[in-house]
Amino acid sequence: MEKAMWQQFIEWLKILPCHYRAYHYANYEQAAVAKLGGKYGATDELARFQAKLTDLKKSIDDSIVFPLYSYSIKDIAKSPFVDFKWRHAKAGGGQSIFWYERWLETGNPEILKDIIDYNEDDVRAAEHLHLWLNSAAEHEVCVNSMTSRR
Repeated sequence: MEKAMWQQFIEWLKILPCHYRAYHYANYEQAAVAKLGGKYGATDELARFQAKLTDLKKSIDDSIVFPLYSYSIKDIAKSPFVDFKWRHAKAGGGQSIFWYERWLETGNPEILKDIIDYNEDDVRAAEHLHLWLNSAAEHEVCVNSMTSRR
């Protein structure tokens, strides 16, 4: 099944426009794509996709200091600065594993919906963080340009 999904992903890459960015948080996605490409075959489209990956965590590490103990996407996104909310109060990596194991045992469609919601919220949190970073960068430019005029 993994190989078939990989082939579908490679086919999907072929229909992407020439100009795009793929945003992610931390190195999991980069590592997973590289591992699967090594296992099932890399293509020119995959190389182009890998070149278009943009790590939001690197952007944060290079430019922002949050008064937080952890720089996980959940902690940053849930912070009062970024203010993103997951639909499930218990949302987290451990909880998603629990949901998945329960879904495998029961086949309960409500549990599958929780898993899908959690994964959608992770993607939306990355988008929300990306937009917040853009807004913060624009604000910084405005502050710097106003300061330089004085």
